[in-house]
Amino acid sequence: MKEFNINKKVNPKGLKKDEYDAIIIGAGIGGLTCGCYLAKAGMKVLIVEKNPKPGGYCVSFTRKGFVFDAGIHAIEGLGENGRLTKIFSDLSLEDKLTIIRDSPADIIISKDRRIRVENNTQDLIAEFQANFPSESGDIERFFNYILNASLKSIYFDLKDRVFAEVLDRFIHNNELKDLICVLLRNVGLPSKKLAAINAVLFFRSYILEGGYYPLNGMRGLTDALCNKYKEYGGTVLLSNEVKKIKVANNKVEGVIIESGDLLSSSNVISNCDVTLTYLNLIGEKHISSNLSNRLKKMIPTISTFIVFLGINKNLKTTLEKTRAFWFLDKPDTENNFIDLIDGKTKWDDSCIMISSPSLGDPQLAPAGKESIFIVCNASFQNSEFWTTYRDELFSCIVKKAENVIPGLSSCIETMEMATPQTFYKYTFNREGGIHGWASLTTQIEGSIISERSVIKGLFLAGHWITQAGQGGLPTAVQSGANVAKMILTDK
Repeated sequence: MKEFNINKKVNPKGLKKDEYDAIIIGAGIGGLTCGCYLAKAGMKVLIVEKNPKPGGYCVSFTRKGFVFDAGIHAIEGLGENGRLTKIFSDLSLEDKLTIIRDSPADIIISKDRRIRVENNTQDLIAEFQANFPSESGDIERFFNYILNASLKSIYFDLKDRVFAEVLDRFIHNNELKDLICVLLRNVGLPSKKLAAINAVLFFRSYILEGGYYPLNGMRGLTDALCNKYKEYGGTVLLSNEVKKIKVANNKVEGVIIESGDLLSSSNVISNCDVTLTYLNLIGEKHISSNLSNRLKKMIPTISTFIVFLGINKNLKTTLEKTRAFWFLDKPDTENNFIDLIDGKTKWDDSCIMISSPSLGDPQLAPAGKESIFIVCNASFQNSEFWTTYRDELFSCIVKKAENVIPGLSSCIETMEMATPQTFYKYTFNREGGIHGWASLTTQIEGSIISERSVIKGLFLAGHWITQAGQGGLPTAVQSGANVAKMILTDK
């Protein structure tokens, strides 16, 4: 698989004197989406990316012929009326991107249950009812409420509430609550802390519009956007880190890259960590003390620990094709999750997710073999901590994964590990956060961190904006489109 690069060799002298209609910091999915819209409209656009490859968390890498996705196992928001569906259509990605969908999108496994998370509401309800027949009425009322109630009624009903209150209203069986809450690992918060509005919007998107996956791995989406951006005339400068955003009289004037060159533009879009953007790239002298203090107090989502395995075993005849298997072998998963967020290393109690991209796309592994990755939530710790404990956690979660894939540890051909420090190093996301800000009731109002910044000409695209609805890939893509619309409207 060849590595995709765009205009990697750029004349530094030309860039130093050149001006752009817009400069985007970071070639993550939000930045690429924004760049496509702006370049399509005829603007002269430059994306500056610190890594040698674009994509952010939406990248894939290869080891010994096995292809692994770095951080995302599926795409949501691609249903008939999904927010990504319209954006992909706007950018004419259909000819560059092939999407497949699995149903069930997820399978939840415990010692006593196996629940297929179907993307059809009635099939989903029937699956849970078959596992909990005495709770049939509660299950139907719960899913009909979170999946079908009007957004207006949801907002007024759930404003300032946490999702545990919704569960308590409808569900009375604690084991059933635990199994429903397994999927909240995607959001990075337990129900006792998660804003109820965001949880409902997550379930709607994940269940009704989820389970999608691009052929050729998650890099397939990045490559499609990069190719389209190039067609529209956009330029990407890879392996270059933006060190400063130049500001004068509360207006942006461009960015300064690591060589010291100034790249000029009256529009700068930051598709990177918002704390880094305001406190380091802009500098505290250019923002209010209220904004500075607010950023320092805000809480990012928990990060993850991932084990990537290439195995010399064919799973296609023994495992059902799905985007993710979730395994929990102990009750009270909710409180175990809270312990993890609080930094307690209770690995034996962790719920894990197992995904095998090659189950649905055989080209992602050598013939007769599979690429898989195993994920568990993990709090941010220093490098010394992970040097000490990563092998222990590796052994723990591989052993746990053998409940789903018997004999896994004996057929490992190649392996890699990624800790929260890995995600921080690659993206500079605060504490290695996977989904931007934690979806607490105090952190979801759009006015807290909005796409239009406090500096004229500076915009924010990515999962670090605040909104009703979980962060992650759909938020990043949508925010990129929103920012492009703002700039084009202002033009």
